[in-house]
Amino acid sequence: VEPDDAEARLGTATHAVLLGVHGRPMFPGWINAGHDADAITLAAAAWRVEYDDLAPLCYAGWRCWEQVRQFFPEPKTEVEIISPSLTGHVDVLSLSGHPKVAVICDAKTGRRDDDPEQQQRGYAWLACTMFGATSAQACVIWVRSQQVDWFGPWSREELEAAEYQRTERERAQDAAQSAQQEEALARRSDELRRTITYEVFDSRSNLSALALLLLIA
Repeated sequence: VEPDDAEARLGTATHAVLLGVHGRPMFPGWINAGHDADAITLAAAAWRVEYDDLAPLCYAGWRCWEQVRQFFPEPKTEVEIISPSLTGHVDVLSLSGHPKVAVICDAKTGRRDDDPEQQQRGYAWLACTMFGATSAQACVIWVRSQQVDWFGPWSREELEAAEYQRTERERAQDAAQSAQQEEALARRSDELRRTITYEVFDSRSNLSALALLLLIA
């Protein structure tokens, strides 16, 4: 689905040039097929963005990739990784060595305003779970500032422990939220019951008063 926001379209177009798009041969991705300047023109038209806005991001991302590509001997792009409790979409994944090591790269075209370590740890855990890696590390490419942050390496045991803690926190949060909802529902039910009781009593009082007036008349 094509994003409507101009900034989002620009990010999607940058990813298409650098990483490629599955099912669209015209966008094999520079990481997969090498640098091709024509890809910028095609992506600018496909995602309705300005060439002059897109080209600097693509070249900045490529320069960052040149810094880290030595750590990705067998890079695969746009890899979907899934587990029963967590899913992720990894920009670049490399699995190599004996025992197997997973290396992850996440290219971010947005502004640098968050801490991605928890997200990268989740990706690393998924990679170990799905592909049998014994350890993993991850890097984040900040395309706009041309900076690269590395996280890890983590052993599979460390990642499993972190994932267990995450699921326990979420379970506790869900339980607390459910308790709050039940408490609010109970209060609302009690308020409604009191309101109905008062209205019934008030109606009976009015009927009694009317009957008394009729007797007096």
